[in-house]
Amino acid sequence: MRIIVPSDGRETKEAIVDAYKTPGPFFIRLGRSKVTTLEGRPPFVLGKANLVREGGDVALVSTGIMLEQAMAAADILAGRGVKAAVVNMPCIKPIDADMIASLAARVRGFVTCEEHSIYGGLGSAVAEVLCESVPRPLRRIGIRNRFGQSGNPDELMKEYNLLAPDIVSAAESLVRDVCQA
Repeated sequence: MRIIVPSDGRETKEAIVDAYKTPGPFFIRLGRSKVTTLEGRPPFVLGKANLVREGGDVALVSTGIMLEQAMAAADILAGRGVKAAVVNMPCIKPIDADMIASLAARVRGFVTCEEHSIYGGLGSAVAEVLCESVPRPLRRIGIRNRFGQSGNPDELMKEYNLLAPDIVSAAESLVRDVCQA
């Protein structure tokens, strides 16, 4: 089973075409909200992530609609002196372990950003790769173990602490903890 969470309309189209051409089962999870298309992003390739912003302090690894929030968080962090790399990780399975290991060699830690449960999703997949390659601290932005709510997408993003300020808090906490260690 391959699991794909596209970040925008263009990536969705590319992923669906790729899934059509590739034998085997796929699960493609789509968000409901309108998102900005990331200009200049390389085409979707099954199992590959895209480094969309360089940074050496912390890596913000996002999937789906969280890419927009991760980019906004990186801008805020830059204003506070924290250089955040931003990764678009459209494939949860297969995960791009090479990208994660490459980043782990040059950042202090990771923050995963997903609008999904933190259990069994992007955060778990990244944690598995980090444990087996270059261990680094990890914070997970996502839905904690709780009952789901109903509402419009913007309300739900706020309810579940999935906004750029939440990512910023996790990244600053991680960098602060690593510096004190």
